[in-house]
Amino acid sequence: MQLIQCAYTSTASRPLTQFELGELTREARRANFAFGITAALIYCERTFLQVLEGDADAVDELILRIAQDARHCRMIECGREAIERRRFDPHPLIYAERSPSELQALLGADGDCLSFLTVQRAADILYSLLPAAIPRVA
Repeated sequence: MQLIQCAYTSTASRPLTQFELGELTREARRANFAFGITAALIYCERTFLQVLEGDADAVDELILRIAQDARHCRMIECGREAIERRRFDPHPLIYAERSPSELQALLGADGDCLSFLTVQRAADILYSLLPAAIPRVA
């Protein structure tokens, strides 16, 4: 089993309500748990940024399913890399919403083009959003 991290960005097909975002995150947690995936997702005004961690085959299968989801479009895989351990373990999905100014502050110089983020930079950004109550992996 090869453990990988994969990051992608996409655009919501239309603005999503809080109810729809709640359904999306519940579905994602169930699917991620079933696939043995840990992940973090940020949503900001129709923009998604997500990092998935798990077995390469499981991540690939989940990426294909996500790409077919009609709730979003323009999915761009930022990259993938082998990892020794997960950063978001044991959580099937850590989710956060941010305003454009908050996202811009997190992204810094990378803010104008999410698709150019490296997997490591995307993971660092999402890892920085972890609530203090969630144990952090060094």
